[in-house]
Amino acid sequence: ALVSAPGESRTAVEIVREVLRAVRDGVIAGFHETAIILRQPEDEVPILTEAFRLRLVPFFVEGGTPFAQRPLARAVTALAGLESESFSRQAILKAMEWIAAALPPDSAQVWDVAEWRALTNQPSFLAGIQSWDEGTEGLIREAIRVLREAEALAEVPDQDADDDRRPALSVPGAERRLRVARALREGWEAIRLVASGWPHAASWRDWAQLLQQRLEPLFKSAEDWPAFSTVLDEIGLLTGVTDRAGIEASVSRARLAAALQESLASLSCPEGRFMQRGVNLISAVAARGLRFPLVIIPGLEEGRFPARLRQDPLLLDAERRKIGRPPRLPLKSQ
Repeated sequence: ALVSAPGESRTAVEIVREVLRAVRDGVIAGFHETAIILRQPEDEVPILTEAFRLRLVPFFVEGGTPFAQRPLARAVTALAGLESESFSRQAILKAMEWIAAALPPDSAQVWDVAEWRALTNQPSFLAGIQSWDEGTEGLIREAIRVLREAEALAEVPDQDADDDRRPALSVPGAERRLRVARALREGWEAIRLVASGWPHAASWRDWAQLLQQRLEPLFKSAEDWPAFSTVLDEIGLLTGVTDRAGIEASVSRARLAAALQESLASLSCPEGRFMQRGVNLISAVAARGLRFPLVIIPGLEEGRFPARLRQDPLLLDAERRKIGRPPRLPLKSQ
């Protein structure tokens, strides 16, 4: 069957829909019996994997996924850039979202970023460490005040209560707001501890130790922390390279950020198990000789994929036909 979809995001949605329909209708016994043949995996994998994750569909990616696209890598990158962005509200909330995505479910549930976004939607949280310190403390004080008011009015009989004095929140609602405010304060303190006060320059070894000391308490329970530790090892080993080359050992924050990005981009992370768990995302070359009950090929466009066969510009088919009796060379246009 041919399915037309406008744009890559819509194509990913339709692919997920077709896979789920095949499972529901019994076309395949499980997700592992599906193959998605990709023409440009580097461009198509991020969109498809995100669509599968949103719908809790397991998948396997040939060659793994770039570690730079994993939530932990994005969280570290966001934290490393907070100081340069003056600890703006948007940058802090984005870092919080990536932290929550990187942590296991039991730890991530504490990072209720949707609630925190609503609480901090006020001018006092515009930017800056001091504004966030004062703002989070102010939220806790206000939540305590509202809770005490709700508790006091809860003891007044309904017939004696003045409608103008009724609290905006019930006692359970006020207690919940106080819990959320305190959790926000704890989350902000964890981020401030990691992202503030970085030196302007240090040796590679000192940078690696600083990142280890600051990031491990926050991310040690994350699934990808062992893989990220290899990135820290690479950064620490650069000290030996600079020593042997006689290069100045002092490394600026900007240079560290560039090296960190490069190390994250070069690292791949295994994703799923081939033909055993999840939808198989593989290239056209890797799919040769394999058989699947369900095969989906996105991006079918006339003249582009499959590509038109073209003659060899150095040896045209007309010349190939003249070589040998009968012709021994294959024709490139057939």
